[in-house]
Amino acid sequence: MSFNEARKILADLKRFESQLPAVVSEMGAIGQNHFVKSFQKQGFENVTLEKWKPRKSNRADRGKPNRAILVKSGALRRSIRRIAIGKYGYNIVSGLPYAKIHNDGLTGRAYGKHLFKMPKRQFMGFSAKMNNKIERMIDRYVKKVFK
Repeated sequence: MSFNEARKILADLKRFESQLPAVVSEMGAIGQNHFVKSFQKQGFENVTLEKWKPRKSNRADRGKPNRAILVKSGALRRSIRRIAIGKYGYNIVSGLPYAKIHNDGLTGRAYGKHLFKMPKRQFMGFSAKMNNKIERMIDRYVKKVFK
């Protein structure tokens, strides 16, 4: 490797390093948007779309029988946020206490009598589809810098 080649590589690395905050921010946005779109798609998209189990109808739904699953006020969907983790990362979280129950499901006893089961309706978690979106975005940045 010649001195000029090494100098060009170092210059490219510095340019890419200056782009890292934008890359990391866009990664967080892609993740947040992917999880929010679960509510529109009525299911979670990992490799394929896994539709949520339909809700049982009850008195509260009489006025809105076609209401989307997991959407009554929209608070759960709006609660999905990005939280910066150091300089190069984000966690996507929901601060609502019932988010984990909906995402993972729940089995228990109501007042010690009847067994009940709330189905898993995952809207956040590992997603191969989301990772592919992030990889394509990183490839675009890398190709732009290392032409």
